[in-house]
Amino acid sequence: MKNDFSYYLRKFLTEYLPREKGFDTNTIDAYRYTFIVLLEYLKEIGYKAEKLKISDITKKNIEGFLNYLEEKRGNSTVTRNSRLAALRSFFNYLQYEYPDYIDEYQRIMAIPFKKAKTRQMSYEAEYRKSNLIEKRIKAAKFPYHITFDEFKTDHLSIELKQKIRELSTLEFIDNKENIILIGNPGTGKTALSVALGLSACTRGKRVLFISVPQLIIEVNEAMSKSQYLSYKNKFEKYDLVILDELGYSSFSRESGEILFNLLSSKNDSGSIIVTSNLTVDKWIETFKDQFLTGAMVDRLTRMAHMIDMSGESYRLRQTREWMNKTNEK
Repeated sequence: MKNDFSYYLRKFLTEYLPREKGFDTNTIDAYRYTFIVLLEYLKEIGYKAEKLKISDITKKNIEGFLNYLEEKRGNSTVTRNSRLAALRSFFNYLQYEYPDYIDEYQRIMAIPFKKAKTRQMSYEAEYRKSNLIEKRIKAAKFPYHITFDEFKTDHLSIELKQKIRELSTLEFIDNKENIILIGNPGTGKTALSVALGLSACTRGKRVLFISVPQLIIEVNEAMSKSQYLSYKNKFEKYDLVILDELGYSSFSRESGEILFNLLSSKNDSGSIIVTSNLTVDKWIETFKDQFLTGAMVDRLTRMAHMIDMSGESYRLRQTREWMNKTNEK
């Protein structure tokens, strides 16, 4: 694998961009096309794709490629800068995956963008934007990364698949609507919430993923340090808050009231996604108070998309299929 260009390019396009950067299919396709054109150029100057090594990709070759785009293909400065932005991202990734030629990577990343005779956003700004996306994803604290392309829907009904496509537009965030995902463990509630959250990050939204028990811990800690108001103000600035695992553990009436007050103020300033193994009528098992439960349900379900994902556990089905394949061997 070492020094194998195809190995690292595949990982960059199929793992790093969708999972770590959270890029959508269209953006990844644009990056992929950059490398298709690069391979065409390298073939012209004597490098075969099947034998290409990382060490073959030098600053001299990249500068030659950029000149080739403008002089032979007749591409605009905007297109040239777009291709350079994709290449910079790739070599930035390589610094950490395969640092053997880090000096050369940094020389390539130092190749400047050209000033385009256009009012379009410069690709230097686009490069900064991609870094901002990465920072938003990191700040969201997702437990893992999964995109809509990776989210499995084969176990879902046609109606539910259509609903998920509707939610993937993220209009619910612009409309400050909530989503309540109900279902037994392993049916994809958390995975769907992460896919929605990642997509929101790529579109400039501020997102927080946190389990309900962890939220209670953080709020209690903030109150003990007389920092609740600061915590509340920060919480309200998120465009989307994903509350995972409501119903997996109960808590005291005092904690329930704290959560209610926090979510009540949030409900008017953004969207909330709740995942729960309990149907709404059973939330009293978590809040332990009928009045508080009623008030919480009223706040969260107002203007909310109620989605029942109950069914066979996807994880259990995967395990069964794996066991069957193992037994066949």
